[in-house]
Amino acid sequence: MITDKKIAVIGHTKGLGKLVFENLQELGNDVSGFSKSLGYDISDAEDRQSIVKKSSECDVIINNAYNFDAWDDAQMHMLMDLYGRHYSDWNTMNMSRTGNDKVLLINIGSTIDQYSDELFATKNIYLDDEQKHYRRTKNNVNNFCLDKQICNIKFGPIKSGLTLNQAGLDNAFDPEVMYNAMLFLMDNYFNRDGLFVYNLELSWQKDKNG
Repeated sequence: MITDKKIAVIGHTKGLGKLVFENLQELGNDVSGFSKSLGYDISDAEDRQSIVKKSSECDVIINNAYNFDAWDDAQMHMLMDLYGRHYSDWNTMNMSRTGNDKVLLINIGSTIDQYSDELFATKNIYLDDEQKHYRRTKNNVNNFCLDKQICNIKFGPIKSGLTLNQAGLDNAFDPEVMYNAMLFLMDNYFNRDGLFVYNLELSWQKDKNG
């Protein structure tokens, strides 16, 4: 059970982020939220640095926010700023992460970059230009996490209504599934005896025969 941790959730007022923020608070954690509605715009460099500074003493930082106003690389820039503050010395000093002396950075990725337009069409899903930008930016984030071994949860559509409001999503993930995946990763990080799972993918199919 994850409790008594200092946790920051970036993007915490809607959808999955709201659920995670509220549930982690109920477990007895000290949870801080950073969202555009509170004056923290991840597309603004100064706001990103403010988030980095104010979350510097946290045990866990969840990078969930996405700039749906521009469908750009703001989430990637937020991740890079956090990595520069908490992780960059691991590479230069060849340090191994322990779960005791380093913040756990969890990025919310996506499996959308695994689907071409042709594969989406087999599920009766057709992306508009903005959603294609979303696929490209999520691909950039996923690759960065893989290269730097940053904890990344990748998933298909969830029932939050924020990204793919398309037909063919009958089996979209319930946000509770994503929340439980985060709890698993946090418990694995802070309480593990062996290797840390840093790349977790939840695949999605339209139906059991799809």
